[in-house]
Amino acid sequence: MTDENTTSGVSDETPRRASQAKPPRRPKSKFSRMWVPNQPGAWVMVLTPALAGTIAGGVSWRSVWTTVAWLACYCAQFTTVRWMVSHGQRRYMVPALSYMAATCVIGLPLLVLTPQLLWWAPFYILVAAASFGLAWMRRDRGLLSQTVAVIAAGGIGAVTTGLGTRYFPDGMFSPAGMMIGAIFAVFEFGQLLFVPSMAVGRAGRGNRADRTDHASVPRGYYAASVAVSAAMAVAGFALIPAYGPALAVAALILLARATVLPILSSRGAVPPLTAAPCEVVTSLVMLIAVAVSF
Repeated sequence: MTDENTTSGVSDETPRRASQAKPPRRPKSKFSRMWVPNQPGAWVMVLTPALAGTIAGGVSWRSVWTTVAWLACYCAQFTTVRWMVSHGQRRYMVPALSYMAATCVIGLPLLVLTPQLLWWAPFYILVAAASFGLAWMRRDRGLLSQTVAVIAAGGIGAVTTGLGTRYFPDGMFSPAGMMIGAIFAVFEFGQLLFVPSMAVGRAGRGNRADRTDHASVPRGYYAASVAVSAAMAVAGFALIPAYGPALAVAALILLARATVLPILSSRGAVPPLTAAPCEVVTSLVMLIAVAVSF
């Protein structure tokens, strides 16, 4: 007699495997997809320089208020970029205009009370124009667009430092603030290089031609990531007489991460997705180092 499972062409293992399969991920709500920036690493990179400047400059109501306004600006920029990429599709218009209005509600009273912020207006007008222009050309995910974003984030570190109790009102462009802004701009540029470097040795594994064509891309990011981290380490040691050893220690941690983790990833010892939690951890390390040093 023929076995029933064999006749039907379905083995008795199939239901068992199906029951053990992971349930499908719950799709994100339309509100979440349209209104909420969906990259945790980006939130950290946006917020960390503002917090570092707030702490280093001496916490004040102006620096805290500016940090809140900066988060509203980030949401406005994120949704406006989507609107620009779509070349004006109506479904992206409402989130963009809503966040713009929220930014105005939060930011305009701050500008009235702190007109010194207008000294930074030309810088951020240029940054916004570059970001939105690249988005319109649908190059919003390229390295150039991301570099513009980290320059803007580094700048907010200088702004919140200048608004602190130690520097306001005469220190809007204090050397400490400009140094903090530069540190975070270079650090976050290194983050941009580190994330794709985690794919070194993995690109095109399934096909020899693909390996030849694509492997050089993450290797280039790996070399650049290590070079930037090494430069930060050298600068950190050079700054020890002025700012103490915390920046040098943080830079050595970044150099070790940039050098070792992509190699471990290429050997399968750690997954490439390790880059995301690493971004969070190293951002916190840099925040602590700046807070201690300044």
